[in-house]
Amino acid sequence: MNNGTIFEAILAKSWVASSLNLVRMKITETGEEKPCDERVDFKDFKIFNELKSTATNSFNIKNLKAHQIKSLVYWQKKFKNNLSFVSIEFRKSNTLVIVNITDLINLSIKLNKNTITLKDFENKCFKVIKEKKLYNLKDFEKFLYENFKEV
Repeated sequence: MNNGTIFEAILAKSWVASSLNLVRMKITETGEEKPCDERVDFKDFKIFNELKSTATNSFNIKNLKAHQIKSLVYWQKKFKNNLSFVSIEFRKSNTLVIVNITDLINLSIKLNKNTITLKDFENKCFKVIKEKKLYNLKDFEKFLYENFKEV
């Protein structure tokens, strides 16, 4: 198993352990590439989530494919109570950052760079979670309701 696959498995188990409904996205019947890795259903929200893993303390936004960015932005704008996130595992520091796609794009524009460091994510619009065996995603759920209640 590669590091990305391991990360996907840990995060999937974490959603389930947090009593959240996880749906893995598959390639569509038309043969198109999958728009993102997963959908997670909360009581009041549907989260569309793309998973990325990096061995360094930085993330290059170019690691997101154009069709993934387009889909994530579209779902969030088009449908009420849909939110789109990118979950980035920073393996070097054993840290997970969950960031809203529009906040990630805005941060890249604000910093005028494509590579965003872990330190750059020090902002209330991002959720940083330290890894144990599983991620504590109940904290993410609280963050979600505090920061995105009026979608």
